[in-house]
This record gives sequence, C-alpha cells and structure tokens, in this order.
Amino acid sequence: MAKNLPKWEDFTPGTLTPAIEHVQKTFASSVWKCSEITEKMCYSALHPGEVDTAGLTPYEENFRLYRIILGNPAVREFDRLIKIGTPPAIFKAYSDVFRKGIETEVARLFEETLAIGLAQSKELKLQPC
Repeated sequence: MAKNLPKWEDFTPGTLTPAIEHVQKTFASSVWKCSEITEKMCYSALHPGEVDTAGLTPYEENFRLYRIILGNPAVREFDRLIKIGTPPAIFKAYSDVFRKGIETEVARLFEETLAIGLAQSKELKLQPC
C-alpha cells in the first residue's frame, strides 16, 4: 500500500464531508449485506442438515435479488459451480458471488462519488476527472 498519502479529509471541502461519509457508510452496509447473504447461503449449501430452513427464508429471498444485481455472467458461473456439487465448488461459487457483489457496489459508489465531485467541482482544488 502507498505510504504518506493524504487522508481524504485533508483535501475534501467541509461542505462535501457529509456526502462522502454517507458513501462510506453505504459501502460498509453493502459489504455487510453481501457477507451475510452469501455466508448464510453458503453454509446452508455445505451443511444442509444443520440449517433451520424457516430462518433461511429471508436470505433466500435476498439472494434472489442479489442474483439480479450481479447480472447474467456472474449468475451463470455461480450456477455452473453449484451444479458441480462438491464442497470446494460450492464454496468457490459463493466466494465468487460475494466478491462480485463487492465489485458491483464499488463501481456504483465510485459513480456516485464522481457525480458528487462533478456537481461540486467549483469547491474542489483538484478536478474529479
């Protein structure tokens, strides 16, 4: 990791601090959601006899939405790995969709942050693009 980089607070105008903090909180929440959904679903796939199916229902519903957000290529790869059916393939399938969920969220929040910078470019010392 690069050393001696300035903290974002050092070069962000105070008027933009709440927006950037919101983006950070949104990212942290998204990581938690991706983690919870994939962890519960992966555990249930690897340990089918140990999971309370009623308690899994909300995760199954959220995983259906998660699949839509990920898009067809990621879902096809997930389904291909799940069909293999071995524990390593199942683990990889869920690990991959967790990673893809985070990548999707990073891209979305980057665009949101860039839009904030573009809208407030007059306040910035450096231009956002």
